[in-house]
Amino acid sequence: MWRAPTFRLLFSGSQSTAPRADILYAEARVPFFMHPLQKSIGRPRASAMVESKWWLVRRPRQIARVQLFTVELCVPFGIFHQAMEVSLGRPIWIHEFGLNLENLIQEFLGERDAPTLEEILATVPEGKAQGVYLEGSPE
Repeated sequence: MWRAPTFRLLFSGSQSTAPRADILYAEARVPFFMHPLQKSIGRPRASAMVESKWWLVRRPRQIARVQLFTVELCVPFGIFHQAMEVSLGRPIWIHEFGLNLENLIQEFLGERDAPTLEEILATVPEGKAQGVYLEGSPE
């Protein structure tokens, strides 16, 4: 079940409120983009996994499965991106990881077909897509 994130704000001073510039960081107890099938392993464990280079002895689908269902990045993003492309058999646009995670998970699990280019571009917020020309589209 989804719950709203709660934050603990850490300031550079001891005051209970501070201007935005004085906020060192906001620590989310529930990650912003956590999918219900994803699990959090914590930063220390994710860092240890990165240092171990566990992906060097795994197949692309195994790499994709571990990272896709883990909240924290535990493999370099480029390796994960490539593993997802090999696993799904298609190019994946970077914005799909942030704006289309649900569909990527469903596609990975075989619950949906690959999206069309039009469906992928439709996930980009209005006014953010620039320089895209689709053959046959009005000029």
